Amino acid sequence: MGIKIYTPGHGVITDSLIMYGIVGSLSVRFRESVRGILMSFTGHEYIIDLGDFTLNDVAEAIAYVFDEYGHNITRRLLDEGRVIQLQSRGKLDGIISRLSNVDELKNRLSDLTSKGHTLRLNEGRALKGKIKDMDTIWLALMPSAGKYRLKEFSAVATPYLACILCRGLASLGLYFIGLMSASGGDSLEIIPIFNGEVTGNVIMRYIDVLSNNYINVTDRIRRVLDVLPTDILSKLSLIELSVLGGGQDLIEELYKSSASWHLVSVKFTRGASQLRGYDIVCIDPLIKGLYLVIKGNVAGDVYLIIDTAIRRLISKRRMRATIKGQINVDVDTLDYMVKFLEYRNVDLLYRAVRTAYKDDVVRNQLSYSAIKELAKILGA
Repeated sequence: MGIKIYTPGHGVITDSLIMYGIVGSLSVRFRESVRGILMSFTGHEYIIDLGDFTLNDVAEAIAYVFDEYGHNITRRLLDEGRVIQLQSRGKLDGIISRLSNVDELKNRLSDLTSKGHTLRLNEGRALKGKIKDMDTIWLALMPSAGKYRLKEFSAVATPYLACILCRGLASLGLYFIGLMSASGGDSLEIIPIFNGEVTGNVIMRYIDVLSNNYINVTDRIRRVLDVLPTDILSKLSLIELSVLGGGQDLIEELYKSSASWHLVSVKFTRGASQLRGYDIVCIDPLIKGLYLVIKGNVAGDVYLIIDTAIRRLISKRRMRATIKGQINVDVDTLDYMVKFLEYRNVDLLYRAVRTAYKDDVVRNQLSYSAIKELAKILGA
């Protein structure tokens, strides 16, 4: 039985990011050995069974990533994804510098080998005054951590404070597994979370597929950020990943894992200073639908229809009003296709085909053989 690490208990999103920060670092530093790690969610925190890894291995891996990829982390979270305010650059750089030290990391990580980290360090909203190594946690790491707490007739400023380790590991997890994109004054992050038990191999697979295709996926999301609602955007991101290199294996891993999966999408505005939208959607039905179309060798046809619809929707958004009538694609075209993949209902297939058929270009991507294959997965 290996050493166990217990995430602090800041809530499912922050603790998920902390867990991804730890497991992601190990997968970068030790690769295939991460398969022996096992993560389970208790409802309050994640338990990470490190298998053959020692606490020193974990500290070494995290310090290595911060030291080797610190500049990339800052660039992705602040400059490209814009999910953390630009004025926080100094604070993030300071965290990266401090947590590049193996000895300091090992000392701090030792407190996570037992439950109750947040209580022992008195983290949260109850703190008063300035306490060493404590600071306000960014909304990107905890969307519920707004500055104000409502009282009966007023709101008082009570920021949620967390230690440097929690903020650092959560930032690292967001870098590894968060899909972040920005357009205009808005930005969006999409994070997978799970309830159940998952092996290190699943997390490593997800991180690999995302990192290898990150630019393409974030660019696609950026172009429809102000066109589609966040719940559809998050599901489309999974569909996008499923057809990219390693994506089919990822879907199979997610489908066969002993866990229930959700996608969290958080939308920000005004330089990531304000929360604009927040959704958590269960993607278990979509994972099964994608698994079935992959097994039926029709995933490429489905993606081609969705991809064409997205491109037409973007064109429609940009074109003059007098020409828009030539493009007969709307949000429903994508919504019905995604819902069919989720619920595999004959009425949803009919509606998806009917809305797709309205547009000449999307219609050209439909084929009798593709629709016939899709019909085979009805009720599966």
